[in-house]
Amino acid sequence: MATVTVIPAKSMQELKGLEATAKLRVCAYARVSTDNEEQISSYQAQVEHYTSYIQNNPAWEFVDIFSDEGISGTNTKKREGFNRMIEECMAGKIDMVITKSISRFARNTLDTLKYVRQLKEKGVAIYLDVIPYAQYMIRPIEALPSILHRQGYATSAIHTYDNWFYNRNNVYKEMGFDKFISKEFFDRPEYKGQ
Repeated sequence: MATVTVIPAKSMQELKGLEATAKLRVCAYARVSTDNEEQISSYQAQVEHYTSYIQNNPAWEFVDIFSDEGISGTNTKKREGFNRMIEECMAGKIDMVITKSISRFARNTLDTLKYVRQLKEKGVAIYLDVIPYAQYMIRPIEALPSILHRQGYATSAIHTYDNWFYNRNNVYKEMGFDKFISKEFFDRPEYKGQ
């Protein structure tokens, strides 16, 4: 039988030569491309979510929320918030950038590759807070919760973030969960770790 050697991942602190207890300097980037009411609501929700998300993680130091409102992601020239964030990353003031999806970061492939490579060279991580299946699930699928439901079991999905984010309130229903419990139903949730 073959032997498997597990090589543990190094923490960002270790990769950056920092103390193991050092807090990572984290920011988020939010963007919407139009000024219509639905997108403004999404923009405000992104800012609120990421501010809370970063500030509630004891391993992170909140840097800022960089944002561009009503600006297309196809070109970075007019995206003042994005450009300011990149400048601070390149100046060594940020360890990790969180954004909703790669399309929030940049919609132009050349820009995406350019900035991802620049940040990688500086040791800045990019965390995409996206669950791909959640964006495309529009009808029921055969999943373990639906199978268990047919067997007479009650199934509940629990997620510690907002129910509207990534259409979660519909996605879990389409997967066959009987009940979905999101952040709104927790009384003062306590966040630990990353």
